[in-house]
Amino acid sequence: MLSDGALLSLVVARICGGRFGRLAELRLRWAWAFITGFGLQAVLMTATLNGFDPAIRYSGWVHLISYLFLAAGIGANRASRPLQVVGLGLLMNFVVIAANGGHMPVDVAALRRSGRPDLARMLVSRRSGKHVVMTARTRLAFLGDRYLLPRPYPRPCVFSPGDVPITLGACALVLVGMGAFGLRHRPPDPEPAQEAACPAAK
Repeated sequence: MLSDGALLSLVVARICGGRFGRLAELRLRWAWAFITGFGLQAVLMTATLNGFDPAIRYSGWVHLISYLFLAAGIGANRASRPLQVVGLGLLMNFVVIAANGGHMPVDVAALRRSGRPDLARMLVSRRSGKHVVMTARTRLAFLGDRYLLPRPYPRPCVFSPGDVPITLGACALVLVGMGAFGLRHRPPDPEPAQEAACPAAK
């Protein structure tokens, strides 16, 4: 859902006067934190899909740590309203993930109804480093991946309540960053200059 929303935002922003080059002007602070967080999740998924035992054993911890990096990036850019919305969604997802051992619970029945039995089989076989099957013992199940986005949506999927503000915030960031509808992103305030160790004598 996030990738679809971001792609749609790029198209809408370009049609409505935005320019791709303006995205380079976002100048987000602590970009390395976002890169590290998403990178950890990508490595975790790849490693668990390939049966790498240490990744499977510590997948919950790695997943939680990736969210801490993402939270650090959001905190460093807390003046950005779109990222505030993203941060709300990340918090919602983090709460349910932390409550379930570092894994996002997924409703397998909803996943099968979405037309992705392959993903359901992968989930049941425990080859997903980020997700776990939702059961009657799942904590805070209402915050998990249990809601179906069905057809006529082109790519049906299941999502969590936290995914909604994450997607909306990311889309808003793209629209504002590209300058669509005449909107412009406010650059972060400059870092305060360090005071001199020896102030000048008056």
